[in-house]
Amino acid sequence: MIPQIINEKCNSCQICVQLCPAKALKGKIPQLDEKLCIQCGHCFSFCPQEAFFYSNDKENQEKHNQDDGWMQLLKMKRSCRIYTDDIPSNEILHDLALAANYSSTASNSRNWKCLFYFQPSVKSISKKICKSMVSQLNWIDNPLAAALLKNSSLKRYTRPNYVKPFKAKLKRGFEDNFDPIFFDAPVIALFLYPKGDRGLGLTNTALAAANMQIYAETLGLGTCHIGFAQRAFGNKALRKQWNIPLGYKVGQVLTLGYPRLKAKRTPPREIQIKSINNGLLAELE
Repeated sequence: MIPQIINEKCNSCQICVQLCPAKALKGKIPQLDEKLCIQCGHCFSFCPQEAFFYSNDKENQEKHNQDDGWMQLLKMKRSCRIYTDDIPSNEILHDLALAANYSSTASNSRNWKCLFYFQPSVKSISKKICKSMVSQLNWIDNPLAAALLKNSSLKRYTRPNYVKPFKAKLKRGFEDNFDPIFFDAPVIALFLYPKGDRGLGLTNTALAAANMQIYAETLGLGTCHIGFAQRAFGNKALRKQWNIPLGYKVGQVLTLGYPRLKAKRTPPREIQIKSINNGLLAELE
């Protein structure tokens, strides 16, 4: 579902432009490029003027008000991309790791590790990743690569109006004091799993990271799952440089810190339940 903007309510604060992960909002009074919009709802959630709206706003808010505390927490949890400089204490990081350790597993075993990095190491890692990603985006400029990605989840990287500004931002990431990967978060958490356990080990790290993110929310911390960094750590040289233990791969990467902004509203996300054979199918609307 794509939000709409009420121009008269907008005060040009540019918070929505800054937070939009797809860079689909541009202009002094931001206008939405619906082809780039990934329907995350950040603009709706964080706008201080409540200038964005959905057609079913009233119904969605009424449902939210009737939810129990846990459901409200899950709905209001948003990826955080603007942090304060405050660093979570070692005691808090211990408790976050402990929460992760109580996650479900796919293999009835806990074979993952969690590695925390702090600034300025976080920015150094970001610069390495930015440089690597620029090289990968240069590869996408190849017409054959663009054709292969056209129907994939990465198709937006084949669109010139998206990839050109994104590439420019990445270049700033390794040339200037700018962090487009970890958003200047004070801490990142890397979840590691044994190389020989590719399927279930990766799933175990995802379950552990989800537990950590939910518990972080209860402590007033913000988090964001960084898929770009996860893929970048597939590079052996990068793993060696940042002391990833031999025999381990990076399964998940999270940013951690105290958010500068709090979400004001939760966007609507509906589920449609359908009967299929002897079961039920839950589909996203």
